Amino acid sequence: LALTQMIRLCLTGEFQRDDVPPGLSDLLLGVTDLPDFTVLEAHLKETSRKVRRDFDRLLRAGASPSTASSP
Repeated sequence: LALTQMIRLCLTGEFQRDDVPPGLSDLLLGVTDLPDFTVLEAHLKETSRKVRRDFDRLLRAGASPSTASSP
């Protein structure tokens, strides 16, 4: 949660490496306990993909009761 809040407060639009100030990148790495910015980017992309997948699944489940139990 802290990671998302910091990104939303400090950046606009998509997360782009070139838009991240040096102090923010250090802070993000500290909060996530990840070794470097490349790993952080991969983590954000994967997390975003999973959240989108789950959100879409949730919307489909609400529209059709038969899909609520599908993985």
